[in-house]
This record gives sequence, C-alpha cells and structure tokens, in this order.
Amino acid sequence: MSEPKDCFYTSHGLRLHYADWRNDSAPPLLLIHGGGDHCRSWDRLARELRPHFHVVAPDLRGHGDSDWTKGGSYALSEYVYDIVRLYETLGIEARQHPSSLPWAAWSHDLLWELYPEGQGNRRARQRHYPAGRVPRADA
Repeated sequence: MSEPKDCFYTSHGLRLHYADWRNDSAPPLLLIHGGGDHCRSWDRLARELRPHFHVVAPDLRGHGDSDWTKGGSYALSEYVYDIVRLYETLGIEARQHPSSLPWAAWSHDLLWELYPEGQGNRRARQRHYPAGRVPRADA
C-alpha cells in the first residue's frame, strides 16, 4: 500500500480525520504532528515504518481534514481527549501502545494524569485544572 486510507472519528462533536496505513497484524503506532502541520507530513516515515507497525497519523482538531472547533477550544486537554477517543475508536489499549514523536514529549504525562485507568481519575485531573474546566472522560 503506497497511500493510507482516509478515516474519520468523532470527538466532542467534531469530525476528526486520520490516515490509516494499515498493517493490522503489527503493533499500532500513532504519529502525531505538531502545531501548524497535518497528518500527511508523516507520509515518508509512515511508508518506512509500515512493515513493522500499524501506523496511524491523525489530523488534530483544526488541522488538515479535521473540523475546526466550535467556540475555538484548542486547549492541550482537548487534544489529549481527542487522542483518547482515537485510541478507543481503533480499539487500542493506550497504555500499551503510546503515541510517538513531538507531541508525545509533553502530552503523555498529561494523558496519564487525566486518564490513568482509561476512564479518568478525578483527583489527578483536579491537580491540573480548576473546577469546572476539567474535560470529562465520558463526554
């Protein structure tokens, strides 16, 4: 396969896009772009990694073929929530198969604080967010 399959999922009412390079027998690997970029920035690397991984590259909200937010919410917690929803959509156990590259350096600590059991932990989330501003794991 030289081109990925264009796929979509929903998070907080947004239609979000991801490129799925398929290789269902291999372990999953998410390649997450940085700000001002899009999922197809990973094409060259994804082609190289595909024989070894099931490569998935999402377009973050407001990027590429994904919807822009309603009301302009681009907080880090929203991006983390979107990635959790993508893991759920793909049936991936996030703790066993982390995301990779630039986004992972600063997001995984927050991901595990927000969702240590996969569904969230209120006490851990309250350390990072004031009351009323915590993203809900079940939303």
